Amino acid sequence: MSDMSPDCLPVRYFCTAGNGMETFVVDEVKRKVEAQDVIKLQGKVIFSSPANIKSIINLKSAERLFLLLNYDTALKLPSTSTKDVSKVLGARLSTLLSWKVDLKNPHIEVNVNLTDDYCLQGIPLTKFPLANRNYIQTTGLRSTIAWAMASVAQIQAGSFVVDPMCGVGTILIEAAKEHSDVYFLGIDIDDEQLIKANRNVAYAHLEDKIQVIKASSLVLPLHSESVDAVVCDLPFGRKFGTKVDAAINLPLILSEMTRVLRVGGILVLLLSPQLSCQIKRLLTQEKSNSVV
Repeated sequence: MSDMSPDCLPVRYFCTAGNGMETFVVDEVKRKVEAQDVIKLQGKVIFSSPANIKSIINLKSAERLFLLLNYDTALKLPSTSTKDVSKVLGARLSTLLSWKVDLKNPHIEVNVNLTDDYCLQGIPLTKFPLANRNYIQTTGLRSTIAWAMASVAQIQAGSFVVDPMCGVGTILIEAAKEHSDVYFLGIDIDDEQLIKANRNVAYAHLEDKIQVIKASSLVLPLHSESVDAVVCDLPFGRKFGTKVDAAINLPLILSEMTRVLRVGGILVLLLSPQLSCQIKRLLTQEKSNSVV
């Protein structure tokens, strides 16, 4: 539950989102900051919230956050230069907010998102993207994607969660920041990645929740049916430890992941289009073999 003021009226915001992340943003703002009047656009989400600004800027799925000044779906702009467009938008804001427009020496930056269907105008509320986490020292997978993967895993208190190809540990860190009373294990065969992962875990002060060990994803050092959730960014096209491409050993990697998962456990994978097609072929073959 976010910090709400009983006398505070909802404030109108909009945020940008990565490709395919809009649904995650909508779910998060509704769940965490009691968002109202939510509008989902491609790459953006508009919403109102009475939450404290500290709660708003702590959103994990959004990229950039803005105070919404104007949302116009019927804006007619000149088809000339950017300068002419700036004048039109500036004049509209001046009329709307009674501000004096000075394009040469501005005091406030106003961001404009312009498409064929709408125009969004807002004031940036943070200097850097929300996706730039202050608790991650070495970046790997984009933090918003890592957070979304952890949310899909439906992690519950008391769970045992494993990333068998953890890299620098981004997925585990994002998950651990969201969930208490959960044990996280990261596995990787690459010594350099393990060093970075351990540094990241320590930097995030999560040593009591995340352990990182060296092992191969081809032979996981775990008992069968011992894991509640497996979350992994499969490194398609990259080499790992054994100097073998992940795509070549995909059947064995998947077999190990499913072996350690308990009945009813959840497997979340981030796949390239090539790996996705390969998995579909494997599933089709498995289904055909079972029928025979």
